[in-house]
Amino acid sequence: MCVAEALTRAVRAQVRRAWGSEPFEIYSSTETACIGAECHAHAGLHLFEDLLVTEVVDEDNRPAPPGTMGAKVLVSSLFSRTLPLIRYELDDGAIVASDDCDCRLPFRRLTKIGGRIAETLRIVRPDGTVANLHPTQFEDVIGLTDVKCWQVIRERDGLRVMLLAPVSDVTRHKVAANLRALLETLDIHDLPVNLEIVGDIHRTPAGKMVLVYDASSA
Repeated sequence: MCVAEALTRAVRAQVRRAWGSEPFEIYSSTETACIGAECHAHAGLHLFEDLLVTEVVDEDNRPAPPGTMGAKVLVSSLFSRTLPLIRYELDDGAIVASDDCDCRLPFRRLTKIGGRIAETLRIVRPDGTVANLHPTQFEDVIGLTDVKCWQVIRERDGLRVMLLAPVSDVTRHKVAANLRALLETLDIHDLPVNLEIVGDIHRTPAGKMVLVYDASSA
């Protein structure tokens, strides 16, 4: 089982190779305990709706339509008498499934946890519109290669993308092409991207891996 850290596709593949089984992802917080978990179908995380009311909303607390990334999650506890929570805000982006799971459980699913708002990059285009880059979007273009670990930092002059060594030239070129394609899809054309092969990836004092963060205002 995986909690606290995002269970990326790359980590899933490593678990399958090492132990020959599919890991189960769990979504939880200190304040609420478990919010959702995968079933045997591994097609998203079923919300524990008999214990919590979980809402995926936009920045103005309006419901995010199924299939679209919300800006945050609001939870209301149905079981905590000591410390009741009503629409307690978790700054996680998430997507609610638009279809039913094959397992036939009645609970709604989150098909993707997009990462914390603090880890979402807001790129202002020349016309003033804003593109949001979620950690999961970088995972789709970097984590599906054979890169073992990566980190993206937004700096004043562009994106600094660090790949944990060793990385072959073929993989480096593939990651670079994938990143260019991602930015083009989001109509971001003039953002420099600098790829670096590094011997270590920075972690927080608590040991957590922050995949994406914005250092442009530091």
